[in-house]
Amino acid sequence: VVIWLDIPGRSVLAAEQRPAEIPGLLARGTAVVAADLFHAREAARVGASPPRQRTVDTPREFAGYTFGYNDPAFSRSVHDILTILSFLRNTEVPGHPKPARVLLAAFGDAAPLALAARTVAGGGIDRSVVDTQGFRFAHLDDWRHPLFLPGAVRYLDVPGLVAAGTSKLRLRGETTETLLPISRDELAGGSVGLDGAAEGREPLVRWLVETR
Repeated sequence: VVIWLDIPGRSVLAAEQRPAEIPGLLARGTAVVAADLFHAREAARVGASPPRQRTVDTPREFAGYTFGYNDPAFSRSVHDILTILSFLRNTEVPGHPKPARVLLAAFGDAAPLALAARTVAGGGIDRSVVDTQGFRFAHLDDWRHPLFLPGAVRYLDVPGLVAAGTSKLRLRGETTETLLPISRDELAGGSVGLDGAAEGREPLVRWLVETR
């Protein structure tokens, strides 16, 4: 099974929005799961432009009043991913065997969420492909942004998430320089590879399903 996380959410499986790589996965006997993650549902609920997440009802704008007591939307989206993973690993579906492998593909705003889920899941995710597009928590200029995560910058931002995971990972949108201060030797014990292709998801997906 491939958990496919992208900006369109579960509608990525609809025929009119389906990426060209998904039919190829289905043809080879690989199931594909997509979902509308919490941060996207939250942004739609608030209805603000640019997207924002809710805060507690107070006249003082202070992140601590909300996130000192409530999980940010980012954490809840990671929990969604882990719930999907737990279902795939532990639920018996009549007529369908449990998947031999659970793989993760993440693009767009789902990239940092997938890296965080990979860190928590450990061996629960066999391998992942993630296109960060250079995302950094430090670049967010609004603490109500749906991807705001308290403490993320302090703990080495996206490179910290990459280094904390242990399963095999193919990473696009990064170089050895952008992943500093984490050295290449420190990256998950050598399980992280950098994808140098300029565009197209097909090389990433091929590595995802063909690598053992």
